[in-house]
Amino acid sequence: MESEDSNLVKSWMRSKISVPSEATIVEVAEVMTSEDVGSVLVTVNSVEEGILTERDLTRKVLAKGLDPKTTKAKEVMSTPLVTIPQDATLWEAAEAMSRKRVRRLPVVDEQGRVRGMISTRIISYALPLMKTAKSRILQLIRTDKDE
Repeated sequence: MESEDSNLVKSWMRSKISVPSEATIVEVAEVMTSEDVGSVLVTVNSVEEGILTERDLTRKVLAKGLDPKTTKAKEVMSTPLVTIPQDATLWEAAEAMSRKRVRRLPVVDEQGRVRGMISTRIISYALPLMKTAKSRILQLIRTDKDE
């Protein structure tokens, strides 16, 4: 049976990957590659203050002719962070992403601390699975009634 928490962001979020604000764009790209992620959180004094995505690297660094060896994460990160509570539903996360025109959201706990990340890719994978599971459960219930 489907868990009550299965439609919550906290059940689907991925680990957060962070870089210090002083990291160069080359270092950021190396982290993204080694961790196989499309975004990293940028920390200032160990607190997540911004986000950098592959798209940011293309548009804010390469397209503007900035040197990725000397440009720092803090110079091109997107701020403020748009976050979602860990107890929000996947639908709420999808709506927030649509409203804010972002593809990734840091997931925060009750104290506002970042605990993970949720992306449109994860949501697009999870929602059909949940719909299929719900359909199967309803089919089983109907079958049980018919017997």
